[in-house]
Amino acid sequence: MRNAKLLIIGGSQDEVREQKRKADKLGILQNTIFTGRKPPDESARLLGLADVLLSPRTEGTNTPMKIYTYMASGVPIVATKLLTHTQVLDEDSAVLVATKPQEMADGITKLMEDSDLGRELAARAERVVRENYSKEKYLEKLHQAYEWVESRIT
Repeated sequence: MRNAKLLIIGGSQDEVREQKRKADKLGILQNTIFTGRKPPDESARLLGLADVLLSPRTEGTNTPMKIYTYMASGVPIVATKLLTHTQVLDEDSAVLVATKPQEMADGITKLMEDSDLGRELAARAERVVRENYSKEKYLEKLHQAYEWVESRIT
């Protein structure tokens, strides 16, 4: 994996500068690409080029919106095993790891070495997002909520 590239999408100019300094200090700057902020359609295209997608959150309980985009991308996911992710991801749709750097590295390596597992997880994640979190499902749930409210006030 010495030829691996790390692509980091997002961040302000100041954040990108700071992360570049950290990457340089770690000796990985030559293998790291920083895009800064990108429009959603361009970000989605870039995600499709990846071998593995990462969500290394270390705290929080709200699911990041990018997780749904990750799940729909067809690319396997490595995410920290926190409520912020496990509300929508499980062991059948992603590699879930502890919040330690070595655990994240092990999860990445696992998927890089087992492309069949990666394809299986990505396919399950796509199915889950399509069946539970698609625009159609959202509109269906919203309609049900409106019907429930209407039944209480009439």
